[in-house]
Amino acid sequence: MSRLADTTDWGAENDPQHLILGDSAMYLLTLTADERRAFDWVGSRHNSGKVADLLLDCIREDREWGDDADIAFTIPEHLAWEIRELAEEEDYSWACFAPALAAKLNDLCWGIV
Repeated sequence: MSRLADTTDWGAENDPQHLILGDSAMYLLTLTADERRAFDWVGSRHNSGKVADLLLDCIREDREWGDDADIAFTIPEHLAWEIRELAEEEDYSWACFAPALAAKLNDLCWGIV
């Protein structure tokens, strides 16, 4: 059973991207096929390639990175922190990504509590 995490103690509003499943916090990120293709295009030239590698571990077994449909990634807290650290190393710039995708990824990073 999942429920929204109470992040009000940290000054943040409850965020639908931040869930608690059992005893561990999880974060949700939904990427479209085009957004995943942007990760593929950038490849390993920036930390986004490392982020893509981390996200691969967060795909449900019945889905694949190359699917045409949107994929909702359920990201464990420890991986979310790794993603945030990789983004921070590059000043949250998400080089070569469209502004909407960069904003989505930054929303994820800044929502980690």
